[in-house]
Amino acid sequence: MLSKVASFFRKKQSPIFMSTQEGWLLKSEQVSKLDESQAFTWAASLDDEQMSLAFYLAQLISEGHAQFVNNGVLIPWSQVYSLSQKTEHASLLASLQLPALQSDIVPVLNSSKTLSDLDFQLEISGWRYEQDLLRDSQLIGAVLQYSSEKYLISEQAWHLTQAIDQFIKRSDQERSQHQQELAWGKIRLLASQAKVVYASRYLDGTIILSPETLQLELHQNEQGDVIIAPSFMDAPEAWLERFDAHRSVQDHYDFANQQGRQRVILSEPVKQVLQFIKREMPNRQVRGKKAEAFLRNPYALLGDDLAHVIDSSCFEEEKEQLVTATQIAWHLKPHSTSGLVISVDLVTDNFTDVFPNAVHLECFIVELGLALNEQSVSFKWNEHLLVLDGQADAEYQQGQRILAVWQQQKQHAINYGDIYDLSHYGDRVIGIGEVRVVALPILLKPDEHPQSWSPEMEPAILVGMPDGETLLLPATREFISSLDQVIQTAQQKHENKVTLPLIGLTTNLNEAENIRSKLSSFLQAPPSKTDVPTEQPKTVKQKTLLISSNFDRLEYIRQRKAWLDVPANSAARNPLYLNPKIQLKPHQQQGLRWLQHLSELGQGCDGALLADDMGLGKTLQILSLLASYYDKNSNAPPSMIVAPVTLLENWEQEIKRFFTQFPNVLCLHGTVLRTLKQPSELIDQQLLDESITNLLQSNWLGDAKLVITTYDTVRNYEFSLARQEFVFLVCDEAQKIKNPTAIISLAIKKQKARFKIACTGTPVENHLVDLWNLFDWIQPGLLGTIQDFHKNYRRPIEAKTEEQMQALDELRDLIAPQILRRTKQDIAKELPQKYQFSDSIDMVKYQQDHYQDTITQLGLAKQDRDFKQRAKNTWGLLHRIKAICAEPYCLPGTLFKPDLPIEKHLANSPKMKWLVYRLQDIKGKQEKAIIFTELRQVQVAIAFFIKRQFDLVPEIINGDSINRQKAIDRFQAVSGFNVIILSPLAAGAGLNIVTANHVIHFTRTWNPAKEAQATDRAYRIGQKKDVYVYCPTITHSEFETFEAKLDSLMKAKLDLATDMLNGVGTEFSPFELFGATNSLSEDSCTLELTDVDRLSGDQFERLYCLLLEADGWEAKQTHKQGGDGGIDIVAIKNQNGLLIQCKRSKRPLGWEAIKEVVAGAAKYQHLYPSIRFAKLAVTNHSFNANSKEQARYNEVQLWERAELAIKLESLKLPFSVLTNLSEFITPDF
Repeated sequence: MLSKVASFFRKKQSPIFMSTQEGWLLKSEQVSKLDESQAFTWAASLDDEQMSLAFYLAQLISEGHAQFVNNGVLIPWSQVYSLSQKTEHASLLASLQLPALQSDIVPVLNSSKTLSDLDFQLEISGWRYEQDLLRDSQLIGAVLQYSSEKYLISEQAWHLTQAIDQFIKRSDQERSQHQQELAWGKIRLLASQAKVVYASRYLDGTIILSPETLQLELHQNEQGDVIIAPSFMDAPEAWLERFDAHRSVQDHYDFANQQGRQRVILSEPVKQVLQFIKREMPNRQVRGKKAEAFLRNPYALLGDDLAHVIDSSCFEEEKEQLVTATQIAWHLKPHSTSGLVISVDLVTDNFTDVFPNAVHLECFIVELGLALNEQSVSFKWNEHLLVLDGQADAEYQQGQRILAVWQQQKQHAINYGDIYDLSHYGDRVIGIGEVRVVALPILLKPDEHPQSWSPEMEPAILVGMPDGETLLLPATREFISSLDQVIQTAQQKHENKVTLPLIGLTTNLNEAENIRSKLSSFLQAPPSKTDVPTEQPKTVKQKTLLISSNFDRLEYIRQRKAWLDVPANSAARNPLYLNPKIQLKPHQQQGLRWLQHLSELGQGCDGALLADDMGLGKTLQILSLLASYYDKNSNAPPSMIVAPVTLLENWEQEIKRFFTQFPNVLCLHGTVLRTLKQPSELIDQQLLDESITNLLQSNWLGDAKLVITTYDTVRNYEFSLARQEFVFLVCDEAQKIKNPTAIISLAIKKQKARFKIACTGTPVENHLVDLWNLFDWIQPGLLGTIQDFHKNYRRPIEAKTEEQMQALDELRDLIAPQILRRTKQDIAKELPQKYQFSDSIDMVKYQQDHYQDTITQLGLAKQDRDFKQRAKNTWGLLHRIKAICAEPYCLPGTLFKPDLPIEKHLANSPKMKWLVYRLQDIKGKQEKAIIFTELRQVQVAIAFFIKRQFDLVPEIINGDSINRQKAIDRFQAVSGFNVIILSPLAAGAGLNIVTANHVIHFTRTWNPAKEAQATDRAYRIGQKKDVYVYCPTITHSEFETFEAKLDSLMKAKLDLATDMLNGVGTEFSPFELFGATNSLSEDSCTLELTDVDRLSGDQFERLYCLLLEADGWEAKQTHKQGGDGGIDIVAIKNQNGLLIQCKRSKRPLGWEAIKEVVAGAAKYQHLYPSIRFAKLAVTNHSFNANSKEQARYNEVQLWERAELAIKLESLKLPFSVLTNLSEFITPDF
């Protein structure tokens, strides 16, 4: 049958495309019996010259964009319009002979009879282009033929034609006046979108409005009643008056206008919602429980069938405006002395009520709780209407805490002496003092710092700032001299801010002087004339627990026993209540036995580093250790697990999965943390004066035996957590505490624990200092001071001499008793070997001509001042370079076409030639191969040559391919040689292809982790053969090519991962590739306001993130999926935060931004209870007078064009930063 299907191709006829009512059709014979699974087989059966086009159609079929029909392959019109919007398809549609889109061609709409006539009819009587009527034109589907030309009409015009065709075919039941008027209302809306020309005065003057959604506007009358006003788009001015004039809801309402008559026709769902308003809200006044329930949540009350009628965005905005305008914002303010409550104020802008005792406050809290349970939008107290917004729930919870403390305050009071009594803390804590700069001297190689001050190892200093930021500064006299100058200038000008040389970071004068002192001490430099007392503004210094750092001298040592080996005859004690369905694997039994042994040694072994590979069950081993300990020691102190916030739920779920019974668990995060926090107003004033505000209530632990919390919580609540003794303290993903100067690292070292466990599969990420810091926590003093550590050891990649290698061996021996690391290869003995090859392939002249031409264009693109166009062109040209290296006959926007004869094509395409030879070798072994590339036309080219050379039809799977698993099953079911083509984007979601043992990365990803994940589709448990991984690379003898640069970067990252002491490195940016193209460098010009005015809204938000980060804030954009809740950026520095709404505009702004940031603030205050947030609205233009007044009322700061100009001037950002503001995620080529 397939031979018949391809008969017209084999006769070398051009493929015949034609328009049908259903879609764009490739005519072909006898394909009606084919299904999606046979698409590539059909394509492979065609003539060489036509096969590439057929393979593209097969891709569309496999992804659900096209389908086999009786007379060919059909692309439905809806898919044609959808594909034209996708970058990877838009330029390829021309290869399907699809006519050009002409949106200026508009339909002419006519009618016969009137809407009251049963035989009323609509028709498109013609088409117009500008002022010309296209006579004798013919429309078939979405293609209009006029004279000898064909045009694709606009998508809006096509939707209109479909609606009119459906109207013409309506049934007799749909021919009533009401039904025809409803239909015309919908069609008229489509006609407006299609920009129709009316040939009928009747149609032009017959305006039927058939609203599908209602906008519920809210306002308050003089008596304080809330009035609801249902409306809709284009509603007549007299709509509400006519609606109110009738006791019941009418089927339609008639109005007169200048064009003629206007009728509002109500569909049944809209009519039911309006009937509810009539019935439950007389005079449209919101009174009674049912009406108030509707106001709170109309969707729940109406049900799913009617919920879509309410325009949710409009309704929520109206409700927020009503709350802001009519109801009173409020909060509770306790008054205390020495931590004891004496009274509580109910504070509003209009009045203050005082609760003199706990009884009065309890009455308020009870009434408030009832109102919240009823989901009321307001709460009446002493004749005042208090708003119940998102913040009200937080105030209610705080009120409950205050009440509990007030009622039992002798038990709950936290006074100054409790915090300052050092006997409550661990023996590493040496005092309480100000947060200061922490300086860590190290030696720096030139290639580790962009400044490359000298060719030899040179001194540097790692500086931990009070806000948690870590800086790397040169510890040289030249740098000290430069620092002296800026400090002296600041002193002379009486300024408190200093910009550090080289890095451009702004800090205060005291911190700069402290850095200078640390540097001078390190270099033994003479005191500067700036080292004199300076009069500075008095600021409140935040207090923290101080610990022995072990940086420059050993201040804290825990001696280790000489012998820690596990006895040969010992066995692990399994937990009593381990789920019978869970069996610890041998390596997990070994790990549990090792942890139990070390933890039972007592003094002489303080901790362990569990460094197993990901996926080997570290969680089960840790939980088994805890469970088995508390089986025997139920009265012992609790233990604590510290983990990233994203893993908290996983720890809780694993406890439930692994055990039938487990000691009580307290997850100290979110609502629970907020409930247990001591209200800041109830803390002793002396503590408040020293910024000690984050404290837990004295009974916060309850009966919990295991606390699970986050690193941020340990940092923020150090005074409370450090006073609690723990048996085990576990740090999951312990690379979080790799930096010795980071506040989180210091906070962990302040905790009091008998045995400490660091869990991480990557104990060294970038530097051996990562390992030093982990051991300075689990066994302080073992590795000496950090300065001694740097003198004795280097990173293995730097170790070249025998002496240096011997030092590394000594380090391994030193840490071995307290570190356990197993890889997949160690424990999966059935897993075969993996071999990696990077085959170098010489670039040929045909490629080089294209390559050098593109490099020239890339250089010109760099000079484009319009950054949007520049970023677009840059990515497009990089895409082109990638395609040239992979397959020069698959340039972007072109359909692959082989250059026959085949030998000529392969001579110009060396990588394809390499692939053919490699697959011949694989076929000789009767084995299978996976080929990875995300370039769609390269996929087609590979499929063509596989069919041509091996008479084999490969499956092609992209991220959006349907029936993906079926295609993989078909591939694996074939015995012997077979090939499948995958996009790396489709390789990360649970694909198992262990029948293949050859993996070919025909093109490379930007991300080594993704490439490794793709390889693991074949190299995993279940694979029976050795796996061979190939990375063919186009090279040139005279310059480093794009692919050679990419290959070297990938190797560097992978090589680092081979030795645990070497680390895994970090992902590289596409910017690192630009050296291979000689295309991009730093701009000499700086960013200006006019450049900012051309940004998109999303890019404007990113720019403000950069500006905030330059001031030391940690700034992140919020997720926009499902709405951002009124907040575009969340920025945090220490315990302070900013909630920001960004508005890029060409004109002065109203108060929309103020409303949005006020509405969204409660959510983020709820998420981050320990952060003091300020609200901020920013724009590149200005805010009008009304918005400024509203901002004052709502305590919202405004940053306008003037503030933006000052920031740009002070930072002098290079123009090239704009490229970063574009979507710098690897595009889906």
